[in-house]
Amino acid sequence: RERRGFRPVALRRPLDRVSAAMEANGAGIDLEVVTWGSPQYGGDSRAVAGELAGGVVALHANNTAFAALLRGGRVATWGNPGFGGDSSRCAHQLAGGVVRLCGNGSAFSAVTAGGAVVSWGAPSCGGDTSEVVDQLRDGVASLHANSYAFAALKEGGSVVAWGDPTRGGDPSARAKFLRRGVKTLHANNVAFAAIKEEGAVVTWGDPAVSGPSFLAVAERLSEQVTGLLANTSAFAALKDGGSVVTWGSCACGGDSSAVAEQLEGGVRMLQASNHAFAALKEEGACVAWGDPDRGGDLSPVADQLASGVVALYGNRRAFAALKEQGAVVTWGDPGYGGDSKAVCRQLLGGVASLRGNGYAFTAVKEDLSAVAWGNQERGGDASSVAAQLAGGVVAVYGNQRAFAALKE
Repeated sequence: RERRGFRPVALRRPLDRVSAAMEANGAGIDLEVVTWGSPQYGGDSRAVAGELAGGVVALHANNTAFAALLRGGRVATWGNPGFGGDSSRCAHQLAGGVVRLCGNGSAFSAVTAGGAVVSWGAPSCGGDTSEVVDQLRDGVASLHANSYAFAALKEGGSVVAWGDPTRGGDPSARAKFLRRGVKTLHANNVAFAAIKEEGAVVTWGDPAVSGPSFLAVAERLSEQVTGLLANTSAFAALKDGGSVVTWGSCACGGDSSAVAEQLEGGVRMLQASNHAFAALKEEGACVAWGDPDRGGDLSPVADQLASGVVALYGNRRAFAALKEQGAVVTWGDPGYGGDSKAVCRQLLGGVASLRGNGYAFTAVKEDLSAVAWGNQERGGDASSVAAQLAGGVVAVYGNQRAFAALKE
């Protein structure tokens, strides 16, 4: 799962170029897939090289596998076979007509052009849709995932969920609030949260996230919420005016009282590691809270983050900030990319975009080269494919332990 922010600032050329290429979808633009990292978890894609030779429209990842959407709506998968790397069970449904893919920790789901859903991977985590199959035959507008379950937002604003019933796969306790009027869905590892049309928040899943800690701030979440972000066991909500409300595990940033004054307004973007949050304010300054060893303490680089930051990125235990001139500043667990000294000269400027997997980061530069750092065995060392990443890279995708790059 990518560590996602919202209200992002515009990024520069590589992502613009890959978006244009993917929008073409069949206009003769061939994108190459390059993989590295743990072979059994998708770092080795040779078994599907023939399927990936041209025609790739988009890549998606779960914790240990990848799925590629190909031209014509076909799907190719590789990585851990039991967790979605093997899609042979539903190959006939993935042979064409797929328009979107979504991965959770151990499974994938696909939406067809008719709004139907196909799932594969670990059955207990949503790879089996048999209990809700009738509700997923049509009308699905978007798919969302936590680590153990999926949730589908249907046309008309109703919600269908499946997977681990204790971690979001069973929304029956909130069913009356999810029958209509849901605008967006969001997830952390063990729960889901919905924003309704009036800006109210509804949660379900693990009681540690959807229970007392939510009730303590429920009144503040009854209106004007514009966005949500989650980490492993907490949520952060962005409201009109840029104020932030948090709930869930205190150890993961569900308690933001230490930085409450800085979160009263002016926040324009949120980002998460597994155990902390970071906020980007309108003046380009950053605020962080949560586990201090996993990104919740930015004091070692506070001077560099006082202004000029344009985007934030996170992985499991670290953050990376992109500044106005393409410089990168990192903090958090050193072994997860929080220490970027090994590649610091390459990160002084000219970086256009960043991507984190679970243990490392990769930067795509304006010259379309790519630089990786972090855990060397899980994507932080790209020396084996250095020649292929020296140019032509238009986008990078990560699962928990590997990266894949799309090239022109």
